[in-house]
Amino acid sequence: MDKQYLCFKLNNELFVHPVSTVREVMPYIEPTPVPGSPDIIEGVLNVRGNVVYIISARRLFKLPENQPTKDSCIIIFDTISNQYGISVDAIDEIVTLNQSEMNTTHVEGELSESQFIKGTVKHAKGLLILVDLSNLVEIERNTLNTD
Repeated sequence: MDKQYLCFKLNNELFVHPVSTVREVMPYIEPTPVPGSPDIIEGVLNVRGNVVYIISARRLFKLPENQPTKDSCIIIFDTISNQYGISVDAIDEIVTLNQSEMNTTHVEGELSESQFIKGTVKHAKGLLILVDLSNLVEIERNTLNTD
């Protein structure tokens, strides 16, 4: 069965995430900082009347920091309770991967420590890092709520 994935760039690596939870992709806008928020939170943005937390993908995956460029984007995701955004270096394209032909292998190095990395997939574009950011709902529940 074929499934579509949004391909994005971070630190010259290609990552893919299922498009099923992606609401939209927008150009990078600097978020308003939130004092006392966890380090992975860049801040918040008003997206069509909704306050959306923006998470730094570089911090989430423990990659070196860099300044946003003209190619930087924010991917807005839907969760059961809210929306959130994640800042990335660039959007590449939507790729279709056949689930039955996927041969996911374990990621080595610092990225292997991330609960969001599910493996790697060989593709015509090269090696794609398969991520599942739906676990960000847990971060939302555990660290974003200040109740």
